[in-house]
Amino acid sequence: MQARRVDGQYVTDDRERRNGEVGRGELRDPWICSDAVRSTPPQVLVASSQDNLAPTDIYAIDPNGITQDRLLGTVRMGNEVRPSLFDIAIDREGELWGISSDRLYQVDLGTLVASDRGSLNLSLRVANALAVSPTGRMILATLDGTIREVNTSNASTRQLGSLGSGFGSDGDIGFSADGRFYVSSTSVTSSVLFVLELEPFSARRIDPGHSSGFSRVFGLASADGVMYGFTTNPMNPAAGQVIRLSTSTGEGILVRNLGFPVVGATEARFVR
Repeated sequence: MQARRVDGQYVTDDRERRNGEVGRGELRDPWICSDAVRSTPPQVLVASSQDNLAPTDIYAIDPNGITQDRLLGTVRMGNEVRPSLFDIAIDREGELWGISSDRLYQVDLGTLVASDRGSLNLSLRVANALAVSPTGRMILATLDGTIREVNTSNASTRQLGSLGSGFGSDGDIGFSADGRFYVSSTSVTSSVLFVLELEPFSARRIDPGHSSGFSRVFGLASADGVMYGFTTNPMNPAAGQVIRLSTSTGEGILVRNLGFPVVGATEARFVR
């Protein structure tokens, strides 16, 4: 289904629809669109790193591959040190934030220069998931499944609760169109999805009878009202996957493959 720009919008011509081709996964020409009309394809920022010590690249992507994936650059400090980030999140002011295992960073979206905002003081816990709600609350999760709120002024945190016995954070928290936080969690065979309520705190596995069907879901982000997961492919650590997640059952469907691994994701509301 080809799309052309009309008054700044992508408009498709149904006469050129090719059944089964749209949304099947590989990168396509930037003028192919899966919706009848949209002003711009939805964007997600993803963080990519080859391992826990490697520098972090930031990409702007459309989950459905309507436009080409775009490398924005590599995160670096003013002294050219390149921190390895475990997750990223954009706040309501359009500021990009990132976390390493125990530190909080603020990243300039234009230059990708990071400022170290301080230690998260997690003792032996490892932070690997970050999200910011539309009201400005920054939440992180740790490898052992604790959920904490972050004070961005000094990087201090307070514990809100945990995912429960036997579950840890797989790598991200996502804020969905339904107004709730979702967490990808580790399990024996594949990642499972939890929903969080903050006040009072609760963490509930969405459907104990289902899992995502994918492991290493290190990124979660909502775009056009859909929750997407982003993985580092366990069969090919140099590549990743985009999956569509049901917030009713937690099941995942492969959307497409990526040419780079993903360690974190956030909705890119403010990226042009």
